[in-house]
Amino acid sequence: MARDLRAEKVSYRYSNAKYNAIDSVDFRTANGRRTAILGENGCGKSTLIYQLNGVYKPLSGTVLYGDEPISYDKAFLSELRSDVSVVLQNPDDQIFSSTVEEDVAFGPLNSGLSREEVGERIERSLDRVGMLEFAEVPVQRLSYGQKKRVSLAGALASYPKILILDEPTAGLDPQMSREVMEITNSLNMEGITVVVSTHDVNLIYPWVDDLYVMRNGRIVFDGGPEEFFSDRSSVYLSGLEQPSIFSINYNMELLRGRSPRPYPKTMSQVVSKLFPVGSFTGTVYMYRTEGGRIDQAALEEAIGREGIPTAVYGSLARRSVSESKLRVDFYFNGIEGCIREAMVNHDSLIIFDSGLKSSVLEAFDALREYGTEIKIKELVL
Repeated sequence: MARDLRAEKVSYRYSNAKYNAIDSVDFRTANGRRTAILGENGCGKSTLIYQLNGVYKPLSGTVLYGDEPISYDKAFLSELRSDVSVVLQNPDDQIFSSTVEEDVAFGPLNSGLSREEVGERIERSLDRVGMLEFAEVPVQRLSYGQKKRVSLAGALASYPKILILDEPTAGLDPQMSREVMEITNSLNMEGITVVVSTHDVNLIYPWVDDLYVMRNGRIVFDGGPEEFFSDRSSVYLSGLEQPSIFSINYNMELLRGRSPRPYPKTMSQVVSKLFPVGSFTGTVYMYRTEGGRIDQAALEEAIGREGIPTAVYGSLARRSVSESKLRVDFYFNGIEGCIREAMVNHDSLIIFDSGLKSSVLEAFDALREYGTEIKIKELVL
């Protein structure tokens, strides 16, 4: 079982600074969970991350990996950084090799792996983030978003047990931001503990299990997201705002004199709760892929119609539909796209990564809590 990573009363002050950047911080990852460190810019999130992977040594307090305090010697830090991968906010701070392939290979090569194993890790990691065809491209020719993907691939190449992402969607367009979060979901489904540092409340609210909120270098909240966002004064004092989905539900139910519980996490859940209809006649057909080519004719024959609205979910699924030249109507946020089709009594198809099946099913199961039943049918060709 993977070990937890935790900070106990950790403080740190930069040289020549008058005040601590973080002060008496307690933090802990939970095995296999999705954890968020939320706070406005400058609150200490990045400084805490640098404590967790041993880049900075605390002024006071202790960082532990499992039950063992970090010793900051080369051997211990090498093991720690093999198990705990960090993706920095600015990819230019992390990418320093001349080509994409060389940069992703850096971590595995320093772990003493064979060239064959390193090659397999490079291919798998670049494929995971949709950058396999850029393996031999010089990094200076990449866009900012492509560099973000490469820095993530470099972290994944170490096969980490814990993955920490510092503002992973900063500077990205909304669609690429969704893709990054899909990748984190996929990794989490495989048992990797994922920590995301961000100030984007809308990004993190439907994703997070365990929430830590920082303000002025301190942890001011530790618990579930609904508890924190229900306390408006604490939200605003932290330089944040309520997520849009949370706010719509909270204020509408308040006006109707009803409890905001249960708390919807998606727009389809909000609609289902506020305007309960029950069951719909639209069916969502599900097809899982490992990334290979898809026989569109066979899919349409199994469904019994051509031109069905189609969604994609996951990096392998995107590669499949791209290589197969399939038409896609919902390239991002595919689950919600299919649910909306069902709600207007239209059939649809979602093509998704095999490893994300439980995530897809959970989305439909969650609607039942709000009185909405969506018919689903898995296709096996």
